[in-house]
Amino acid sequence: MPLKYQAEIDAYNASFNDYSEVENKIAFRWTFEQITHPNNFLPVTKTNPSNKKAFEHVTGWALSFFETQQQSKARLQYISEDKPKAYKKLGTHIAEGKLQKTDGICQIQCDQFGHFNFFDYENVDFTPNFQIKEQVGVIG
Repeated sequence: MPLKYQAEIDAYNASFNDYSEVENKIAFRWTFEQITHPNNFLPVTKTNPSNKKAFEHVTGWALSFFETQQQSKARLQYISEDKPKAYKKLGTHIAEGKLQKTDGICQIQCDQFGHFNFFDYENVDFTPNFQIKEQVGVIG
């Protein structure tokens, strides 16, 4: 099944050996209050196209998820410590959902913060499978 943004991803000649489909994987993501917000399930290259660093690696086209709600919250708060307006771009809430084999391919190994990248397939809609769990920031 083709990945969303397949043409852009192909330009990187990236290997996806460390990615696989997953079934019923619990994941947490930074979102806005309404789960249907248009930026909730977009990669950073789409939500912040002025971020040139996002275009340096294929993962700029991936969605960022975390293994636990606490890891997700801690990382967002850390990033926002010296950038109080970061919530405007990153999200004000944490959402929880399940990733399925039909959603895309998942990075097998998480980083030290519990973060993993996920490349979604075309026409995947995450909104029915994710629910807002808590507010962590305020747009201000």
